[in-house]
Amino acid sequence: MGQVKSLNQIIKILEPLRKTKKIGLITGCFDILHIGHITLFDEAKKHVDLLVVGLDSDEAIKKTKGVSRPIYNQRVRCRVVASLQNVDYVFPMDNSAKFSAVEADEYYDSIAKKIKPTYIITHQTRDTYWRKKKERAKQVGARFLAPSIKTVSSSTNIIDKIINDYYSD
Repeated sequence: MGQVKSLNQIIKILEPLRKTKKIGLITGCFDILHIGHITLFDEAKKHVDLLVVGLDSDEAIKKTKGVSRPIYNQRVRCRVVASLQNVDYVFPMDNSAKFSAVEADEYYDSIAKKIKPTYIITHQTRDTYWRKKKERAKQVGARFLAPSIKTVSSSTNIIDKIINDYYSD
């Protein structure tokens, strides 16, 4: 079970561990946790000693997924993800909606440079930004890991199904 910390706290915790531990970094929304998320964390943990997860801000999610998202606010999403057995640390990201695409990339780059992970990890078929994450891994000297996950699920699809099945006329 993980702990919710600030990015700066996590950087300090990881500093003495980098030489002996493999560190994995996953970033994303993780709104309405589902089996695809769980499988990603489980597969990631097979390759790392410490799994660190950064959660997008509510404002950033509204910008990318629409005004009705996220369903759960960032504080709740952090607590839910931190409760998972294979997640060691969770931090809320401050990637607000005022960022341009360039500023957002710079923000994610700065996180990777500060955490200095062994692996940057994502679900290649579900993450539209996987190419940027692969390039970011290369830039910071990390390996890119995209585990083969057969379980395909999506928070957006789950939300759409609930709305269509229970709330449409």
